[in-house]
Parts: sequence; structure tokens; C-alpha cells
Amino acid sequence: MVSGVSIFAYAALALLTGISAPIWSITLVYIAARSIIGTIQPTIAVIIADLSPKDRLTASYALVRVGGNVGFALGPTIDGYLMIFLPYGWLLSISALTCLVITILIYFFLSESFVGSRERVDFRSTLAVAGDRPFLVFTI
Repeated sequence: MVSGVSIFAYAALALLTGISAPIWSITLVYIAARSIIGTIQPTIAVIIADLSPKDRLTASYALVRVGGNVGFALGPTIDGYLMIFLPYGWLLSISALTCLVITILIYFFLSESFVGSRERVDFRSTLAVAGDRPFLVFTI
């Protein structure tokens, strides 16, 4: 779901940048998008804990961390080079396309490993957390 939100977030930023929207609108979309996208880290940690062999957890977490650091180092370098040829809108469109490819890969190649419950969860039941004040205060 978060990678799906990333697609729309980067596409919205590409569109806003492409039409030279006011900076405040770009800023609001960016802050909202990064807030949502930032929630993916716990999900990644759970997937690693679930799919990695127990004796290789440290190596698995380290590999993901190294990959993130390499991306953090190479991303701005590659973007800086691409900025010579492409405007911001196109760079953000490339980000949206990358998120789309990742979402497709996740959908087709990452299967659910938990088989302990067949209970269906509907959207309304997910909103029950809105009544938990301490949790909302902690989250904010």
C-alpha cells in the first residue's frame, strides 16, 4: 500500500512541478507524501524478520541498511547528472515509474507467509484505532 501511495505522491509532485504550481502546494504534497512513505520502514523490518532465517537476521538487516546507504549516496549523484538533461518533473516521473515497478514486483513475487487466521478485515474495522486517544497522541 505504501509503495502504491509513493506512485501517486511522486506523480503529483511531478505534475505540480511540471505546471509550475505555487511552492506552498508542492511543499504540502511533499510533506504529506514523505509522512506516508516514511511509514514503510517498520513494514520492511517485519518482512525481514519474517522471511530471513533466524540465524541470518543480523546479516539480513545489515544488507538492507547497506542497500539504503548506497541508494542514499548514489541517488543524488545520479539525479544531479540527470538534471543536466531533464527537468524536475521528469525526474519525479522516473521516481513514480520506479515505485510502480517495485509495486508490481511486490505484488507478484512477495507472498504472505502468515497462514494462522482467515479473518477478513474490512476498511471500517481499520478505523477503530481512531478512538484510541493515547495511540493517536503517540503517533502525532
